[in-house]
Amino acid sequence: MFRHLSVFIALPLTLILLLTALSGAVFAAPLTQDSTPAGSGTIAVTIPPRMNVRTGPATTYRVAGSVPAGTEVKIIGENADGAWARVEIDGFAGPLWLAKRLLRMPEGAEEA
Repeated sequence: MFRHLSVFIALPLTLILLLTALSGAVFAAPLTQDSTPAGSGTIAVTIPPRMNVRTGPATTYRVAGSVPAGTEVKIIGENADGAWARVEIDGFAGPLWLAKRLLRMPEGAEEA
């Protein structure tokens, strides 16, 4: 009797553990933070009134802080598709990432 009961307990437990492991893989932030160098570092300025600074190149990464509009940042790299800029910001420890579409390049500055 107990032998059959253990199958009914082990099977659902195994399914729960498997589903938990799979859901973690789907919702976890990407592990890589690869960036291509941006040369000597282009200076850009943040546009939004308050912009989140992230620890990786996606909104799934932790917010390291925020900066007000007009903050100067030094672009030191970008992710593979060019949507996120790896930056240096005074007062923050890296790695730091900002969405490039929310940055303004000063006139005459080269794109990173």
